[in-house]
Amino acid sequence: MKNYIKHVVSIFFALFFPLIISAQEHPSLLMTKANLPALREGVKEFPLLKNSFLDIQQSVDDELINELLVPTPRDAGGGYTHELHKKNYQLLLNSAICFQVTQDVKYLNLSKNILTAYAKKYQDWPEHPKRKENHPSGRIFWQNLNDCVWLVNAIQAYDLIVSELSSQEREIIEKDLFIPMAEYLMISHKAVFDKIHNHGTWSIAAVGITGLILNKPEWVNKSLYGSALDKQTGFLKQLDELFSPDGYYAEGPYYQRYALSPFVLFAQALHNYKPEIKIFEYRDRLLAKAIETVFQTSYTDGLLFPLNDAIKDKSIKSNELILANNVAYSDIDTNPTLLGMAKRQNKVIISDAGLKVARDIFLGKSKNFDYKTTLIRDGKDGKKGGIGILRHGDEDTQQTLVLKNTTHGMGHGHFDRLNFLLYDNGFEVFPDYGAARFLNIESKSGGHYLKENNTWAKQSIAHNTIVINETSQFDGNVDRAEHFAPMHITLYDHDTLKYVIASESHSYPQTKISRALITIQINELKKPLIVDVSYIHSDNALKTVDLPYYYIGQVVDQRKKDVEAKASLHAFGEKNGYQHLWLNSSYALQSHGDYITLLSNYKFYKVHFASQSPHNILNHVHLGADDPQLNLIPTRGIVLRQENLHEAVFAQLIETYGDINPTDETISDADPAVKNFKTTPAEKNNFNISFEVGARVFQLEADLTDNIISNIQIKQL
Repeated sequence: MKNYIKHVVSIFFALFFPLIISAQEHPSLLMTKANLPALREGVKEFPLLKNSFLDIQQSVDDELINELLVPTPRDAGGGYTHELHKKNYQLLLNSAICFQVTQDVKYLNLSKNILTAYAKKYQDWPEHPKRKENHPSGRIFWQNLNDCVWLVNAIQAYDLIVSELSSQEREIIEKDLFIPMAEYLMISHKAVFDKIHNHGTWSIAAVGITGLILNKPEWVNKSLYGSALDKQTGFLKQLDELFSPDGYYAEGPYYQRYALSPFVLFAQALHNYKPEIKIFEYRDRLLAKAIETVFQTSYTDGLLFPLNDAIKDKSIKSNELILANNVAYSDIDTNPTLLGMAKRQNKVIISDAGLKVARDIFLGKSKNFDYKTTLIRDGKDGKKGGIGILRHGDEDTQQTLVLKNTTHGMGHGHFDRLNFLLYDNGFEVFPDYGAARFLNIESKSGGHYLKENNTWAKQSIAHNTIVINETSQFDGNVDRAEHFAPMHITLYDHDTLKYVIASESHSYPQTKISRALITIQINELKKPLIVDVSYIHSDNALKTVDLPYYYIGQVVDQRKKDVEAKASLHAFGEKNGYQHLWLNSSYALQSHGDYITLLSNYKFYKVHFASQSPHNILNHVHLGADDPQLNLIPTRGIVLRQENLHEAVFAQLIETYGDINPTDETISDADPAVKNFKTTPAEKNNFNISFEVGARVFQLEADLTDNIISNIQIKQL
């Protein structure tokens, strides 16, 4: 009898235990069942949460009267079906959110109808007809990536409404939509699922979160440890390989913003379902650092530094970064400066995390976000270069210098090591072009990257960096650029002197390039002076060494008053991006005393030039040659060129002054302060730069150790 009872009990537990696992509480991702009452009250009480919800609710209410359309996919990015399927997954999730907050059944029915409609059609759709050759495709969209994004959003919506569905409805949606879609991503496109790349991150997040909601432990394990379960790919490996110890993402700030969404969403799901992993503690709280870092790689106007393939209007207000910031504050680190960032974003996600952020802002706990002078290291070990950022001044008028010397950034990288950017007074002054792409504008290459992204935007001459012999770094070869990491980057921050120095010895054969950006605060000047020094040393004879400065603004003065324009425009060169530049005029620079003054956003920026080279030329250029489809954005610049040498020094001093009021038609502080900017010939181990401000003479000294700039000092003589 006892054995019989034991047998019955064992059968009972064998049958019941799986039911306990599968009978999960929902919602259980960004919203959790236990916090729903507080969330519903918070929407009424806390203004930021209330306004964020009302925006979502209004967007859903506007669609309730429209017919639900789920057409057979046929268009590339920006086309009718592409945009409609994207709108559908956004509507699906937003209507599910509205249901949980309001408990109004009309929102439940809308979400359920969308899921059911896709379940009826999904398996009949073939590979997308506009898929690119040798590019992983989707069924709903032209590329696999977009299908992953669709599933990430859809499974969140399902989590919000599944408890209200009948068993038959759940079976249809899971069996005919979620299971075949997850298996399609995980099995049919295994290469993407196992790829260490943002496409791989989206794939494993889609499958992993779906596995948690549908109780598919094998899917979850494969998402964590790779399809072979050997830990050579998967979520944890991506966290190891794609981020530096400082939280810098290999593809740059634009893609860091994008990739953080699946990283944070899957991490939040793991935090809720598998707390024993301690995902938010992984790699010394790496995700928290990554979220802080992406904010540090933005200017105070909120726009991200447009490094590598970047659409330039992406900012801290993107939905991905609102999500990341809310989760970081709620579940990783209750840092009040994150609340300051949330106030700047002026929006929260409708979730447990958004509730906490909105409540604590309401309670007055926020502090302004701390934009720092900082060095952000690159490489999984932190020893593969990085980004140096020098900041001066208040947020609204801050001067920000950026020096990039990172790893290449995989397929989205640009050949732009030692590239520099200058922001000031809330505006770009010396910008980066970013990517050549009209996102989702179908008439422009289907919304994909333009061919000019390769022929111009990725080329070295498109950036404010050194270019040798009219050839891009690494001869434009991605594999070579990925193989060699930058040499080093260092940052010094002390009182009135700040600088960042970086060097590169692999981008051109037998050539070392070192660049220093230096800021010097002099009491009587409102803005720090900027000294930009590049030193190039080669074992080979260098035919040309170029340094572009692309600017936003107008030339209002230069030393040579009568510059003879070319009688007819011709391209500056034949390839490697030079073919896209019109050459307007050229003239030889003096060893010192030469300058050009720009007017940019109601400020003057006088760039002083100094060089010991006997062949030093200033070329005025503008972008737009070899552009029959008018794809390139009009851009002006100067290209400094030295010729026929083994060693070159470029030295520029940038001073900011003036205050122009076009309304009152007044100009104040319109006279520059710096004069007699010059260099001495580089000696074996050092070089000197001097300039005058008023009656005072300043000398900047730097060592050249192994042909690399180091040990910068400033003296008043």
